[in-house]
Amino acid sequence: MSASPLLQVKLTRFLSSVSGIYFAVFSALCIPTAGLIAHFAQGVDGRCLGNHWELVGALITGVLFGLLFIVTQAYVAHRRSIYDPKWGLRFQAIFDGMGQQRDRAALILLHYKKELAQTESKKQDLDNIDEVLDFLDDLGFYLKGGHLSPEVAHHHFYHWIRGYTQAAKKYIEACRAKEPARWNHIAELVQATSAVELSESNGKIFELDASGIERFLNEEVNPEGSD
Repeated sequence: MSASPLLQVKLTRFLSSVSGIYFAVFSALCIPTAGLIAHFAQGVDGRCLGNHWELVGALITGVLFGLLFIVTQAYVAHRRSIYDPKWGLRFQAIFDGMGQQRDRAALILLHYKKELAQTESKKQDLDNIDEVLDFLDDLGFYLKGGHLSPEVAHHHFYHWIRGYTQAAKKYIEACRAKEPARWNHIAELVQATSAVELSESNGKIFELDASGIERFLNEEVNPEGSD
């Protein structure tokens, strides 16, 4: 499993953590500093630059300290955004309230596990899976937009992301063959959270076999909190 989706999200989130005000001030200082250094450097045999070395050194030191400050500020903001609980807890509350939908989806996945590609003849029954997959697609959408970090999505939902996407794999493929835009964020969600799983489990990832999928679905039937 490639870690590139995770790295892409991390890079985007880090860059978005840079303060626009600090960056603008830093840029405004860099331009005259570069101009002064270029002006000093025009002296014959570099003597002009040598005569103003203390000033040039102070300017360069100031620029470096400014850069260090911006990077430090961005790093702190970036770390805070990784573990921002706001969206994770909101989605967790929504998912916890989906007891009936999860119950129906698990029962259908158990009962029609060999007929999941029959999206026309079994449509009325298979449609019961959709709400859970819609929820996972929403997670992927907000993860891609930077509102939800891969680490938070992994912490709150990896067990269900893995379980439902593996159990419904043939159904998802059959539906997307007809509607390519449908659930198009689920794959990114799986890739990003699986990359976190790899990083936290010494490069190993546990894939569910047939018995593991069945056990997962049986655990989802009448989950705690359903009516």
